[in-house]
Amino acid sequence: MLMQRSRTIWIISGDSFEGMELANHFKSLGHIATHIYTQREAFTLARREVPDLIILTPNGEGKSSIDFMRKLKRIFENREVPFIFLCEADTPEAIANALNAGAFDYMRKPFSYIELDARVQSALTKKDIYQDLQEKNERLQKLSVTDSLTGLYNHRYLIEQIERSFNLLTRFNRPFSFIMLDIDHFKQINDRYGHITGDQVLIVLSNTLVSGRRNTDIVGRYGGEEFGLLLPEIPADKVEKIVKRIMRDIRSLTFTPRNKPSLNIHVSVSLGIASCPDVKISDPEDVIHMADQALYKAKELGGNTIIQNRSGLFTEIKVPL
Repeated sequence: MLMQRSRTIWIISGDSFEGMELANHFKSLGHIATHIYTQREAFTLARREVPDLIILTPNGEGKSSIDFMRKLKRIFENREVPFIFLCEADTPEAIANALNAGAFDYMRKPFSYIELDARVQSALTKKDIYQDLQEKNERLQKLSVTDSLTGLYNHRYLIEQIERSFNLLTRFNRPFSFIMLDIDHFKQINDRYGHITGDQVLIVLSNTLVSGRRNTDIVGRYGGEEFGLLLPEIPADKVEKIVKRIMRDIRSLTFTPRNKPSLNIHVSVSLGIASCPDVKISDPEDVIHMADQALYKAKELGGNTIIQNRSGLFTEIKVPL
């Protein structure tokens, strides 16, 4: 057998001699091999650990070994753990039943260690390929919904989540609020201190917004110096405390440009709020439009201001300086 890196292999067998012999064989190849005698022991261990591979030799304990394998797979959830059956039954039906139930491979007894090693190697190699593809897909999925500069969710994902929240409101009457936040006079920061400093401001502000959120909140970069905060289960009458905290957190920030360490920059932001349910909101686009209207009104008042839009009526939420 071509030696791979050390793996964790479980041998589940009611036959003490066979189980120990298999475990010692794989230990001699540098793997971490454990003989598990009973199904109960296997279930207990599976709730604490996840092996790289399992060799299962049916022993007639409890339900069928196939049912046992299915139950173990449910404990492991979506993690890829290949099973190799070692069995005396050699009928096509027995083999088909094991493979159809999710076994990676099936070997008849008596078996050759040369063949078993090759099948174990094949199972571990395919497991590696599967995990590598899964990790790459997860990275691609994350990149597809992430803003590259700030690490926040991007515009597309933010819009999708507003649509989802609106659907939950329609079906289950689940309220939510949406906040649009804009950095005041951001162009002046870029013009005076450079785009590198401007990017630094965006990153630090993003980290501040994320640090104060609940696990269910969605924080995204809407575009440029605009951000969006989606607050599930927060109706119009409960959003005031949240936006006041956001405003205080941002007012307390100090930005020090990397190329000018003696300089301290303070920024202010404007916030516009829309909440659902609202008689003026009949689709997800209305949510964004009403929050944008409120943000525009905050800008008209000179910035550093919070405006809430409730059914087209604008109310300023004051935060003492």
